[in-house]
Amino acid sequence: MNNLPFNTQQNPNYNSYQQNNGYSNQYNPPPPTMTFSIVEGRTSVDNFLVGTNVTAILADFTNNTLYIKERDANNILRPLREFELKEKVQQYQSPIPQAVNAPQPNNDERYNTLENEMNDLKQMLQSFISSQNSNKPNNNKGGNK
Repeated sequence: MNNLPFNTQQNPNYNSYQQNNGYSNQYNPPPPTMTFSIVEGRTSVDNFLVGTNVTAILADFTNNTLYIKERDANNILRPLREFELKEKVQQYQSPIPQAVNAPQPNNDERYNTLENEMNDLKQMLQSFISSQNSNKPNNNKGGNK
């Protein structure tokens, strides 16, 4: 009577496989792959399944965080890597050169000189206008004859 729960006879297919190939079954992991997914929240990252020899890049734009979750060829899950996302904003550069700083009142000789010249010019214009007004002929003084 045979009370054993398993088969004690040899498997003829197993022996022929070893004899033909010269080695037993070896585990060949899948080739390394990389995936990208958009997730929302840390729980989504924790629940995201990563296969053997897969590196998953997970972007959480609501929290501005990037995660790298990977499993190696031996099916061991590596520690989760976490990065902060910051946008780099390009500053617009004007092709027009910036104007020279205007002189500050009372602090710069150039300003004082310019102010004096402007005052002289105003006086010259006022004297010119007043001399022109005084040289106008009066057409209304005579009468019509």
